[in-house]
Order: sequence, then structure tokens, then C-alpha cells
Amino acid sequence: HPFSMPLMLGEAASPAAENNGGGMLVDKIDFPRKKLSNSEAVYTIVNIFVGLGMLSKPYSLAMGGWVSLGGLTLLCFWGAASGLIMIRCFQLVPGSRVTYPQLGEAAMGMAGRRLVQAIILLEFMGATIIVM
Repeated sequence: HPFSMPLMLGEAASPAAENNGGGMLVDKIDFPRKKLSNSEAVYTIVNIFVGLGMLSKPYSLAMGGWVSLGGLTLLCFWGAASGLIMIRCFQLVPGSRVTYPQLGEAAMGMAGRRLVQAIILLEFMGATIIVM
């Protein structure tokens, strides 16, 4: 469990400190686990997208003019259609918890799995670089 792993190394700050076998004392912190309900998850996702839209749409409209609204509308429909296709694909792959690499493997074999893993890795690396 990642949340039960020690976060800080050093001197014992509390009597709950444990020796991890390497001679260093580590504080063990237990975090309460709370799962989101479906409605809370939907609220969070909508909140993120609305917040991003409120920040990015005026800028894109200022940079692209009224013509950019047509492009944004086209991208909106394209995203919705690809989302529906993705849902149908996930429903076709057997298993209750299908991952993107498993979906790639079902579509194109091991090469598809590797391609999807590489794209996910590049996406995470790109997001990390952008945040830096």
C-alpha cells in the first residue's frame, strides 16, 4: 500500500517510529482511505473540465477569433465520438478491469500492447516536462 509507506527519514519524531532494518528510524504514517462515490467522481471531473474551459476558451478565442469556435466545436464532437468508440472497444475485450495496454493487445497483438505502453509513457513524460 503506497500510503502506508514511510514518508520521512531521520530522527524519531514520535513513539510510533520504527526501525526499518537499515539502522534508520522511520515514522510510519497511516492515512485514512476514503473512496469517492460516483456522484463525487462525476462532480470532480466536471469541475476540472469546466475550470480548464473557463481558463482556456477565452484565450483560444482571442488568439483564433470567431473562426476558432468552429474548430473547437469540431474537436468537441470528435472527442465525444472517439470516447464512444473507446467504450465499445473496452466492452468487447473480456475481463472486468481492462487496461489500455490490454486493449491495444486485443486490437493489434503484442505490438499494439507495446505501442500503447510507449504512448502512455511519452504522455506522462510530456506532462511532467510541461509542469516543470
